[in-house]
Amino acid sequence: MPPIHEFKQNLHYARQIVRGGRLLADLGVSSFDVDDLYRAAWVQAVAALDHWAHEEIYHRAVAIAQRPGDSGKPRKFLNFEIPMRLVEEVNMGLVSWETGFHDQLKKSFAHRAFQNPAKIKEGFSLVTDLQLWEEVAKVLTAHRSDGMRVVARELIDLLTTVANRRNKISHEADRDPDRPGAKMGIDADAVEKVIDLLETVAAAIVEALDHEAALPVPQPVPVPVLPMQNTPAAELAQRFDTLLSRHQEAPAVLAVLDRWTKLGGSVTYGDGDTSCLLILDGEDFDYWAVAVHPFSGKIHITFDQLSRRPPFDDVALRRELRLQVNDIPGVALPDDSVNGRPGFPIAALRGPGADRLWAALEWFASQVPRE
Repeated sequence: MPPIHEFKQNLHYARQIVRGGRLLADLGVSSFDVDDLYRAAWVQAVAALDHWAHEEIYHRAVAIAQRPGDSGKPRKFLNFEIPMRLVEEVNMGLVSWETGFHDQLKKSFAHRAFQNPAKIKEGFSLVTDLQLWEEVAKVLTAHRSDGMRVVARELIDLLTTVANRRNKISHEADRDPDRPGAKMGIDADAVEKVIDLLETVAAAIVEALDHEAALPVPQPVPVPVLPMQNTPAAELAQRFDTLLSRHQEAPAVLAVLDRWTKLGGSVTYGDGDTSCLLILDGEDFDYWAVAVHPFSGKIHITFDQLSRRPPFDDVALRRELRLQVNDIPGVALPDDSVNGRPGFPIAALRGPGADRLWAALEWFASQVPRE
């Protein structure tokens, strides 16, 4: 499904919230502030824009990556950093370039919010060298029937106002600074206008980018090829230990790593965010189910990698591993995560959490075919 279609579905949900608010207002409900439904719809609409921007960027970046050569590719795309871990996995046939690059994009952009127009422009600069808002303004002007011109600066100001109001609702309870104890005014019509605005702007962004993609590609210009340098393993291990030491659960993590090596596994450190993989040498493949990311404070279960290695290509085994991991107090990996790379906080290893993780790893190791 194209990202814009999911975006419209999410905006439809926001419109349903507004409709529910209108119905309750018509019924004269007074047991709670019906206007809070309109505020929820405002937040939902901006969240839908944020989610769509991420997915649209991933979708277009992967498509660009599959085009041969550097010609016509955005400057920031060509400068996007890729860890040697991914290069090695692709070269070894452990992951496709499309899947690996998509996963790396999600890691790189996971903590970015695309709600403010400046941040949205920054995000899309990965997939276009266009002056985004100027081009979007042109598209919107072309669609107007009254002949009036849409000015990029005014569009930016309008979107900034929408994002700021969302932040005020989410972080300040939408309190009115001029009326202590009261909230800012809001109504259904205002929210519906915001929803319509965001839908129109996203569609204009798609049109502008699609138009750019359809233009003739200029002749390639030779660029120097720089050698890729890998960080020494000892330096990566030291970085990992330094980052891990910031967590109260560092001793528990190190104990798990020690038990893993004594079991016959190995530990390897990835560049980029300095992750740690618990590797087990199988009969035909290397296997790993756990990646520790001390910088983000997360432990990820690599179902996506396991799904390409027998016997874990059987979804039943991945579901069993999910159940084993969910025995860790506070961890609840969803049912639909067995094809992805879900995570949980390192903090979950407090108390019995580390032993529960170890039990899951022991079970995982028992399923790996060994020579």
